[in-house]
Amino acid sequence: MVIEWKKIEEDPERDVKVVGQLLLDNKNKIEALEKELADSEAHQEELKSNLNEANDKITDLEENLKNQTEELADLERNLELLKGEKKDISDLVEKTESELKKAEIEKAELQNLINQEKIQTCDLQANIEQLNNKITEFESKVQDISNELNAKTLALEKAEQSLKEIEEKDNQIKSLSSIIEEKDSLINQISEELQQKKEESVRFTEQIKVSSSKIEDLSSKVQKTPTEVSSSSISIDTAWLNSDIPFKIFLIQGDELQEAEGFTSDQVAIIIDKQSSKIWVWKGAKASRLNAVKGSTRAPAIRSSLMLYGWKIENIDQGREPKDFPLK
Repeated sequence: MVIEWKKIEEDPERDVKVVGQLLLDNKNKIEALEKELADSEAHQEELKSNLNEANDKITDLEENLKNQTEELADLERNLELLKGEKKDISDLVEKTESELKKAEIEKAELQNLINQEKIQTCDLQANIEQLNNKITEFESKVQDISNELNAKTLALEKAEQSLKEIEEKDNQIKSLSSIIEEKDSLINQISEELQQKKEESVRFTEQIKVSSSKIEDLSSKVQKTPTEVSSSSISIDTAWLNSDIPFKIFLIQGDELQEAEGFTSDQVAIIIDKQSSKIWVWKGAKASRLNAVKGSTRAPAIRSSLMLYGWKIENIDQGREPKDFPLK
């Protein structure tokens, strides 16, 4: 049976015969629709709950995004700082490389200077040997003249002439000492400049000190001649050598020696040590380089005047005294 929906719409109050099965079908459809509606409402509630959870998550995500944005801003600032530090480090590296190149150049110049010093030292040593040979020859002549002094006036004149030659040689020796002092001053100046460089330049400073020590040793060899003993006017009482006094102290005072009980850091002292059979040339930390050179040249003369030929001469600096040094 077909329901005439149009007629029903025209007269809704009119009774219409309906087959029961149709009503049951409509009932089932209505129940099915109601169930679907209920399910739809439940689903809608679930969707609302999920939407609320999603909103909460969005809020959390927005908060996290805000925090991450702030962290990103901090990272960007740190990155800028790191870029600045990187640039500073790059500048420092370039500056260091430039200084290293400059130090290499100065190192080469210093090596050339050291080589020149070695050549000049060899020449100086050759001159010293020639002077020693001439002095030895002169001593032989003086001995012969002394034996014939009363009989030969001509020999006396030759001796006087020879003495003049000795004075000239002594002047030459003093001139050589002046040259050594000038070279010591130059070496000290170079050492002070190189102390501000890196550790590599320190080793070259030590080489300069070794070169200076060699020059002082050569100067000491020159001062071992009898003429030096007489020119330095050294007069030391030898009686104490047989006494219980273990050592004697002499200070460098200009061109003179002054006996003393002790010494300070601005002085150069010569210590005659009987216990170790040594003559110490002690240089204070504040003492002048010139007095140190004078001490090095006076020590051999003192050894000769006291006839302590087997004794050793040692040059030491304040703060570097060895264990057998008699004064602590």
